[in-house]
Amino acid sequence: MSIWPSEITDEEVIARGICSPYHVKRGKLKPAAYKPPHDSDEVSVMRTSWIGADACKHHAKNLEKPDQGKIYKGLAILSALQIRESGARLVDTRNVFQGHADIRHDIVPRKSEPLPPE
Repeated sequence: MSIWPSEITDEEVIARGICSPYHVKRGKLKPAAYKPPHDSDEVSVMRTSWIGADACKHHAKNLEKPDQGKIYKGLAILSALQIRESGARLVDTRNVFQGHADIRHDIVPRKSEPLPPE
C-alpha cells in the first residue's frame, strides 16, 4: 500500500521518457511525444515529485531498444497544471509501477483515420 496520494496536484512535476527517433527530430522534441499510440488514449508518464528524477531516468531508460533503433534521449518535464491546461486529464496508474501515471486525452486515435476536429 502506498502512502502517496492518488490525487495528482497541479504543482506536481510530471516526466515523460523520450526516445529517438519517436519523440525527437533534429534535436527537438516532437509534439507527438505526448500523442497516445493508436487504439489508446493513454500516454505513460511518471510522477517525478514522488519517485524522483533518478527513478524516472531508470524507468525511461528501460524503454530503450537499441537493436530496434529506439534510443533513450532524456526526460521531458511538464507540470500537472500545464497538462490539464491543454485539455488532458492525469490519472494515477500505480498498478503499472509506483509513481506511474497516464495522460488521458479522451480521444482514441485509430490507424488510417483522421482525428476529430476538437
